[in-house]
Amino acid sequence: MADTNTDVPPDIRLPLSHIISGARKPDLKAAAKMKIPGGKRLQLAQIIAAGLQMIEYLKRGQVPNQNGQLIKLNDAFADAQRIEPINHIRKQENASNNVIQRMASDWNVSDGTIRNLVRDLRFFYSNFPDI
Repeated sequence: MADTNTDVPPDIRLPLSHIISGARKPDLKAAAKMKIPGGKRLQLAQIIAAGLQMIEYLKRGQVPNQNGQLIKLNDAFADAQRIEPINHIRKQENASNNVIQRMASDWNVSDGTIRNLVRDLRFFYSNFPDI
């Protein structure tokens, strides 16, 4: 395959031919060390990402008021709670960290592992279907 003229970019022809021929094997050791089973990783990442996305929407989203003008959700919540908008943003950021910490403790993994799962999920979504 490395010698053929195909639509495969030249810089990945050689590694791709090694993968197809079996000379290059995937590193399965890292996946074996994971405490979260393979079938659950993507599901867990989707749940966490959905929760984090809702929190982010509360910080950055907009809704129409009675006059039809768009106002930030953050400002509306801050007004309703009689606090400064920055304090509401900080509350939402703490909520994001709490979601990550709780899932990490529930699954007995580090916060970094949970953040990596969400990062990988977002990478898959952004590059779909060319994963």
